[in-house]
Amino acid sequence: MGKKAAIGYVSCPTCGNDHMEVRPDKNDNPYCYCPECSQQVMTHGGARAARLLARMRPLAAEADDVAATAGKGKAVEVKKQGFWENLTGVAA
Repeated sequence: MGKKAAIGYVSCPTCGNDHMEVRPDKNDNPYCYCPECSQQVMTHGGARAARLLARMRPLAAEADDVAATAGKGKAVEVKKQGFWENLTGVAA
């Protein structure tokens, strides 16, 4: 059985990578995998899965953002978040 396709992205709580992939597991519960630091975050369904899906940036939204900013010639400043900000979504 192969890997299922990514359904969106979140920020990695360990390394801050903005493209930590969210994929469904074999039971269709969302989990995260960071290709940069190899961290995995399992939700096992329930409230944790709902919170992850609420924070996730869907793939379609990522494509729209890239298309909207392509060719504009403006520099985009990306602010790196800390571990707790990435983990909880709350600024320290």
